[in-house]
Amino acid sequence: MDEPTENKNYSFEQSVSDLLQQTPPAMRAFLSTNKKTEAIEKIKASFGLTGVAATIFARDFLLMCLGAIEPNELREALIGTGIDVATANSILETIHKDVFIPLQESEQAQNPSTPTTQEPIASRTQSAPNTTPLVKEYVADPYREPVE
Repeated sequence: MDEPTENKNYSFEQSVSDLLQQTPPAMRAFLSTNKKTEAIEKIKASFGLTGVAATIFARDFLLMCLGAIEPNELREALIGTGIDVATANSILETIHKDVFIPLQESEQAQNPSTPTTQEPIASRTQSAPNTTPLVKEYVADPYREPVE
C-alpha cells in the first residue's frame, strides 16, 4: 500500500484554513464566534468532563465541526478516555440538538433548497453494503458427488 506523501511546506494553519473554507457558511459563522466556546463549556459542564476527557472533547468537537473527523470518531475518543458508551452517545445527541440542528435551521433559512435530515448523529451507524442474493449460475460437476 502506498504511503501518502507529506508536503512539509503545508502547515497546520493551512490545513485548518482549507477545511474551514469547505464548511457551510453557518458552520463558519459558528466557528468564528464565541458560540463555539459557549457550546463546548456548556457540554463539558453538563456531563462533568474534566482533565483529559474535556481536552479531547474540545479538540475533537472542533475537528468534527470542521469535517475532519466523523461523529463516531468523537464517540470512540470519548470512550477511550474512560467515558461510558451511554454518556458518549448522550454527548453526541446534545451536540446534535444544541449545535447542529440550529445551524441546519439557519442554513435552511438562508438556502431553502438545502435538504434537511433530523436523524441524531449518535444514532448513525455504519450500514452494511447492499448485497444481492447469491444465484447459482453453474452446471453441476459430473466428477463430484452432490453435497446436500
